[in-house]
Amino acid sequence: MLLFGLTWSVRVDAQAPEWSVNPSEFAGTMSVTSMVMLSGEVASPDSGDRVGAFVNGQVRGVASPIQVGDRWFFFVTVFGQANGERVSFKYYSETGNAVHSVFEETTFGTDRILGSTTTPFLLTADASTSVRDATGTPAPAVVLLHGNYPEPFIDETTISYTLTRSGDVRLLVYNMLGQRVATVVDRHQGPGVHEAQFLAGSLPDGRYFYQLFTPDATVSRPMTLLR
Repeated sequence: MLLFGLTWSVRVDAQAPEWSVNPSEFAGTMSVTSMVMLSGEVASPDSGDRVGAFVNGQVRGVASPIQVGDRWFFFVTVFGQANGERVSFKYYSETGNAVHSVFEETTFGTDRILGSTTTPFLLTADASTSVRDATGTPAPAVVLLHGNYPEPFIDETTISYTLTRSGDVRLLVYNMLGQRVATVVDRHQGPGVHEAQFLAGSLPDGRYFYQLFTPDATVSRPMTLLR
């Protein structure tokens, strides 16, 4: 239901992002039931955390965390002008006072329902970098997880990452239930750009995520296996 004449806005504190949307400016809505993955784990959000929906940089929806049973969800009402608009997402973490990019996107459709409390739409927040830190400046990234290529992939894919100093490194692959299905790297590595090949073997097709553990950070990205 549209609430004409009202502006939805969120401001957690003086440094938090202010995300606002005026429902009267848009023709329709869709509903997204989502959960957030951060650093390879389902986020247990603080009350000040937010998920924002965007189209071409314009705020189209904002949601606070709501607990259902023992799980936390973000129920996002996304406002749109026309079917087919590309919707992206961002995740604000109150603990780190950082806005994280989200890898997943979707397409706007009037009255569309995406996700449910049984099978939520998973939003994978990029923990390797943030849009800004508590000072309002870009947060430095000491570990860069560049992604995998090809993506999606059929049998194998190459994952690349950059380290700024030496240390013990582990690169693990998980299914969407959080179960580890492969260890790709488990050794000491020096600074620089590294590549590791992941062989899917007999794994079923679907969505997976890989997580890089280093002394400086733990970062993750999603990938899709096709058969």
